[in-house]
Amino acid sequence: MTRDEMKKILMLMEMTFNSCHFENKKDAVDAWLFALDGYTFEQVSWALKIYTQTSGSAYAPSPAQLIATLRKPSEMSQMDFITAWRYIRKAISRSLYYSEDEFDKLPEEAKKVVGNPGQLREWAQLASETIDSVTRSKVESQFNAMQKRNAEMAAMPEEVRDLIEKATPKLPERQIVRAIEAKPEEGGVSESKLNSGMETLRGVLG
Repeated sequence: MTRDEMKKILMLMEMTFNSCHFENKKDAVDAWLFALDGYTFEQVSWALKIYTQTSGSAYAPSPAQLIATLRKPSEMSQMDFITAWRYIRKAISRSLYYSEDEFDKLPEEAKKVVGNPGQLREWAQLASETIDSVTRSKVESQFNAMQKRNAEMAAMPEEVRDLIEKATPKLPERQIVRAIEAKPEEGGVSESKLNSGMETLRGVLG
């Protein structure tokens, strides 16, 4: 966003909110450009419009509040766990023989948590009580971690997201979530496990 575009944003805020007034326009422009680095004029002006229409506040938003407003469409479009589990549970019930077909029917967010048809087939071999307790709990943990990661990515400027995606190995979402949630063993990691992990990482990175 250019300085002139930021001046327009600040002017809109002053005209919209009676309590909003920037004494030193130059410093205000510098501060807001720094805080909203990477966002476009179209994004920020849209966020300001939505904030004005929905917040019910008489006070002008902070940069963080505008960024939060930009995040809302992504959060609202995300599937909730109850809905995702309903799809996954139904797929599990038929995956002893039709795992590939059932995996293909899943919504994208459910697919990311499951990982592959083989996982559905593995779950299908468990007792119903285990699926509805242990498996469900694990899936919910993975799903929530994925949603948190998606929300954090959505809050970043587009340029930063692109850099992260280019620098990140193309691992399955489920594998990424497991790596994030992994806890170190008591007493630390042995040298043999560390070496094994390094070999695996080299294989992923090519």
